[in-house]
Amino acid sequence: MEDQPTQAYRVMIVDANELLRRGIRDVLSRDRRYRFTVVADVARTEDALDAFRALDPDVTFLALPPASLGGTGAGTWCLHEIVRLYPTARVIGLLDRGDLSQMLAAIQAGARGVLLRDAPASALREAARDVIEGGAALDLRLADTLFDYLATANEAGWRPDAVGLDPAAMAGLSPREREVLRALAQGSRNKEIAAQLGVSVGTVKTHLRHIFRKLKVADRTSAVLVALHAREAQAA
Repeated sequence: MEDQPTQAYRVMIVDANELLRRGIRDVLSRDRRYRFTVVADVARTEDALDAFRALDPDVTFLALPPASLGGTGAGTWCLHEIVRLYPTARVIGLLDRGDLSQMLAAIQAGARGVLLRDAPASALREAARDVIEGGAALDLRLADTLFDYLATANEAGWRPDAVGLDPAAMAGLSPREREVLRALAQGSRNKEIAAQLGVSVGTVKTHLRHIFRKLKVADRTSAVLVALHAREAQAA
């Protein structure tokens, strides 16, 4: 008989689609690693902040539909407010489509993960697990969009070694860590970085942990965002 998960985590789901909320609830209820309990099932984004205040969930799935008239949509605003008031909040944004600007807006607002709303059950489970374990979650389809953007920026002459980091933080990186950061900014995965540098994937992961600590970021998504911000600043 398999061991049953003992640690319980509280989940809030915010989406206008009842079937989607029910689907996420069902997927998480069958997770074998953690015991997830849905404590809030919210249809209106406008009610999400109050629900978060009242229930303090460990993980929040929050729909982020695009703004109807431009600007910041209600979902992104709500996400920003939750993270502003509760910096340790673990919010996974749910997008209708793989729009780069919407994805970046979600991450910049503080999302710990970004998925498409039609993500398969396995992706939903892994995203919840990843953010609980202190990591970040990104839908593979969105990752392709992000890395394609980085690759295009690089071809246009953007230098990923000039990522606009704090000079003191950059000075603290070893030459090899700078190489890993440069490859990361170019959109390379761990296996690709390992092949480029002639090291093991485990060594790459160790370098990434050191980079995240020195740059005071939590994960590779945050490191990539640093590069994106620098690229935008150079273009301005």
